[in-house]
Amino acid sequence: MRFRNNKKPPLMMDVTPLVDVVFLLLIFFMVTTTFSNDQGIKLDLPKADTAEKTGSNLQDNSIRAVVDSQGRYYIDNSEVMAEQLSSALLSAAKGKKDVLIHVQADKNSSHGSIVYLMDTARKLNLNRFSLVTLDQFSSESEK
Repeated sequence: MRFRNNKKPPLMMDVTPLVDVVFLLLIFFMVTTTFSNDQGIKLDLPKADTAEKTGSNLQDNSIRAVVDSQGRYYIDNSEVMAEQLSSALLSAAKGKKDVLIHVQADKNSSHGSIVYLMDTARKLNLNRFSLVTLDQFSSESEK
């Protein structure tokens, strides 16, 4: 009588597909990840010896309006074209009329750019302004 040999060869796990999937996932995440090189808005705020210290935290009832040295406008850290300044201010105000607008203007920005920003806000009945200087927001002077 002849008995069969029931021994099966040892199972070996093939890791090649696993390595392929891991590399595909790695490539996928590298391609889809956005690398932000944005360091914030560069401003050289003017210095004022008599400025009141207000702290660096903006209140819920306030808007940060920035005019950089090239005359570009930013509302709450989003760049806005001059033609869209009204709609950006309205959406940032969220229907409130007692909003305080913190105007941060580079000391090399043109006077006309700042006046245009304030005039646009006043046309929307947003009449409360705070002109920000270096001493008021010393932690934000690099933004």
